[in-house]
Amino acid sequence: MSIPKNSAAFCEAAIQRQKDYCLEKNIYPRWPGIADTLIERRPELLDAYDDLACALKGDHRAADVFVDALLCTVCVWEPASSQEMREAKARLAEVNQKIADLANGLSNFLQERSDLENSHSFGSNTHHHVVDVIVRAARDNYSFKWYVEPELNALTSRFDMKYWPDLSDIAAEIAVDAQNAEIEIDDSITAAALASSRGSKADFCRALFERVREEARSASPLMPRDFHLKDDTWAAFINCLLDLPPEDMVDGPYIKRQRQRTRELAER
Repeated sequence: MSIPKNSAAFCEAAIQRQKDYCLEKNIYPRWPGIADTLIERRPELLDAYDDLACALKGDHRAADVFVDALLCTVCVWEPASSQEMREAKARLAEVNQKIADLANGLSNFLQERSDLENSHSFGSNTHHHVVDVIVRAARDNYSFKWYVEPELNALTSRFDMKYWPDLSDIAAEIAVDAQNAEIEIDDSITAAALASSRGSKADFCRALFERVREEARSASPLMPRDFHLKDDTWAAFINCLLDLPPEDMVDGPYIKRQRQRTRELAER
């Protein structure tokens, strides 16, 4: 591929294609507005477009992939969104701890109820068998009632109570499971964005770096495997995508620090 003579036109054509596709398919409602912002801020991006067109070797398919990565990342990983996800991650840890505490308490109460009923000539007519609990919990699930319940009932008839876990043991296992839970992140982009302990626009930078890196290293890449942009180019795109005010704009040295920080976090 030859490098286009008009880099701005080459890059903006890719932006326009993404916008037109979204409008045609009525998808990703935020993308067209972000695309318009990039086009409106052409003067700030002229040098970045030159660098991008060169890095993409003039391949319009690669340009489409890169623009897709820009628009997708800013919609998912803008600072407000990353902060929300970081808070959700922290809340998940809290919820697991609460489940562990409550399940431990439930296990103790279930055991106490069983002891009271077994040591006296009275009971509370509550569930004792795990299958009874399952069947009642699934009473509105007709697939269960037709296909699973008969099999469970047959097992209940074959094996008496000594073969089944007590309800208190089940609650105790739920407690152990929640207590030992480790929060796992399913994809490398989320892992990169949430790698630091505090939220900032650096989350977006790391997410964007990782998203583009994934595209360049995919099994069938449309972007060049040796894709590389200057730090000033990344800064220009990030300033426009996040619509940062002048006092909060990033520059090349900031991007260089973030790229180094990203490598350090990945090596931990």
